[in-house]
Amino acid sequence: MSPEKEVNPGAGHGSTVVRHALREQENLWNEVLRLSNTVSAALTSSVQALRDNRADLAREVKIEEKTIDNWEVKIEQECVRILARYGPTASDLRRVIAAMRISSNWSGWPTWPSTSPTG
Repeated sequence: MSPEKEVNPGAGHGSTVVRHALREQENLWNEVLRLSNTVSAALTSSVQALRDNRADLAREVKIEEKTIDNWEVKIEQECVRILARYGPTASDLRRVIAAMRISSNWSGWPTWPSTSPTG
């Protein structure tokens, strides 16, 4: 005679948490990719402003730099939230840590030199 399986009313809860964790990690990674595109565009604009001696473009880049800095902070906060809420392991943990490190490394990249192109 085989023992009857106990019905666990919370059995589906674990898979729901996993789905949420994976979705949030995917959203985080998409934000990092969007930010990387924005940083790349800002760097391109910086070079163009220097090359063409365009103070107007330099001002636009400085404004964008503040947006990038705020975005980096939001990504880092989301990383910490995911780490605390889901406690990812293995590749999931590496991905969250990579997102945090990538976004924090951009804060040190100057998008515009401290001197203006006009002198």
